[in-house]
Amino acid sequence: MSELSTMASAIHQIGLMAAEAAYPMESPGQTNPLLNVSPVSDSFASVLKSAIAEVGERQSLAGAEYRAFELGDPDASPTDGVVDGAKAGIVFQESLAVRNKLVSAYTTIMHMDL
Repeated sequence: MSELSTMASAIHQIGLMAAEAAYPMESPGQTNPLLNVSPVSDSFASVLKSAIAEVGERQSLAGAEYRAFELGDPDASPTDGVVDGAKAGIVFQESLAVRNKLVSAYTTIMHMDL
């Protein structure tokens, strides 16, 4: 799952949670009139787990590139490690930004007067 689709899915889930808080559905399969969409098949927890797993994979790949270069692998390049490390940093910063937005949305929903 790409970073963009992960973020889009997380933002969609936030919108669904906000709509659910504003207009609770009576049955699980019912369409929410506020968003005019059916419930999403992926759970929020599975989207979050896959995003965290992607961050871990990127960091592991960067670490493997660095180790291969340090051990003298002729196919390993120091630039590969730097590029993979930069990619891992970007994915981590993106995940952190999404987490901060989720916490902000959760706080906003919890402070809503229903």
